[in-house]
Amino acid sequence: STVFAFTASVAVVLAGLAVGSMAFSRRRPEGSAALGWLLAALALAVALPLAFYDTLPYALTRFRVSPADVAFLGAAVMAAPAALLMGAVLPWAVTLAAPAEAHLGRAVGTLYAANTAGAIIGAAAAGLVLLPSWGWRGTLAACAAGYAALAATLLARAGRSGAALAALAPGVLALLFRSGNPRLEASGMFLYARYYREAASAADFAAELGRDRVVFHETGRDATVTVLESPHNERFL
Repeated sequence: STVFAFTASVAVVLAGLAVGSMAFSRRRPEGSAALGWLLAALALAVALPLAFYDTLPYALTRFRVSPADVAFLGAAVMAAPAALLMGAVLPWAVTLAAPAEAHLGRAVGTLYAANTAGAIIGAAAAGLVLLPSWGWRGTLAACAAGYAALAATLLARAGRSGAALAALAPGVLALLFRSGNPRLEASGMFLYARYYREAASAADFAAELGRDRVVFHETGRDATVTVLESPHNERFL
């Protein structure tokens, strides 16, 4: 499961970054407001999967595909839109930082260095601090809120106060869904979907899962651990 999930996530994110960078590099942003709207869309792309994540396990039971296909499908639904938009940020930022070609080299070098440093710091902070402290949902909610705040700042500086307030909405949405149902998160539908295909509705599916009580659920630096207790008082991971 870890191999499938990691491979699918890395493949989808890298492909999204490449495609987004290539596609948006052909469009020239009209001032910092355009970058603000892009960041607001990115915040929304991070927030929406949080809002709809609890519906994903049941949806996966409707597909008769292999565990690997399910992993890639889940990664595509969750990460691809955000990865596409993240790929667009750097080329648009370069365009705004160096409107004249004479300063292009310095702008590319400076922003690329900042982008690389941010990736290193973000990966270390997420794995060592944020995930153990806030869990994956809280970490993504914080990312969405950060993107929304930056978007609002850029739009406000461009004189669009109303748009700046609207740009904060995805961040608020993400914070509202920063916690979820740990039983659904630990359902393992990439592997066990075939056992739940008889569920007639999402409510029946949730009721079936709810037969097992969540005794312990915590995200650490190495893994997320969930301990469940069956109606027969049997405990399992």
